[in-house]
Amino acid sequence: MHGVELLTSTAANALRLIADSDMRSVVVWALAGTLLWSGSSKVRRPFLAATALMQFGLVKTPSRRHGQLLGGAEIGLAMFLVAGVVPAYALATATALFTIFAVLIAARLHAGDTRPCFCFGSDAPLGVVALARAIGLALVSGVLSVTAPMWAALPGLGAIGWYAAGAAALIGVAALIAALSTVMRLTSTNGRS
Repeated sequence: MHGVELLTSTAANALRLIADSDMRSVVVWALAGTLLWSGSSKVRRPFLAATALMQFGLVKTPSRRHGQLLGGAEIGLAMFLVAGVVPAYALATATALFTIFAVLIAARLHAGDTRPCFCFGSDAPLGVVALARAIGLALVSGVLSVTAPMWAALPGLGAIGWYAAGAAALIGVAALIAALSTVMRLTSTNGRS
């Protein structure tokens, strides 16, 4: 088996394991824990989170309120995941959030900007590890979102809406897989791992 075949086979097996009903709860709790950790670091140090939002071009002037709102949103999303309240919506929201983080990090790295993003409270320079983490979290939450057993159980959206939401999640996952080329290019050109 060649390197690419081994990688795709391993990834396929990992995705099957994530979607397995026995492992699903563990992975959802891990995602919730990740969001709780990240959100609490933003709430503890809101100005640093707001500064990162400014560096990403999302706000013009950093304010503690910006950091508190983002941190609070992450903590709220973690609570929705743990409680199992509208799990399909919560997982789709987590997928969107992690995808946005991945795109923002990739754009900064592509521009050569390695100023800290204060992800998880760290002031380490931004690098491919942060990008790979965001892509990985988006892929995992995307797989869980698409394979959520609760799609049909939630009223309001209807079958066509759920298929459209699933298709959007799959497109997002495909875009993240395509972003892996950015990770590979940055790793080879910047010498980071």
